[in-house]
Amino acid sequence: MRAEMRQLVRYLRVQAVRRARVSVGMRVLITGAGPIGLLCALAARSAGATTVAMSDLVESKLLLARTVVSD
Repeated sequence: MRAEMRQLVRYLRVQAVRRARVSVGMRVLITGAGPIGLLCALAARSAGATTVAMSDLVESKLLLARTVVSD
């Protein structure tokens, strides 16, 4: 992950992940696999979520999410 992306994920983790109280071992569902959803998924993963599931109506977004968020 690039340095700029890490900084953005760090910021989102502070905002969205704290608000949702994501912690180590949690399972997270994100509705929407657009840019914000992808960043939230990365932030949840970096906060320690073991499972990050995403939903979207557009299959191509889910395919991209699978490659970006997977370990």
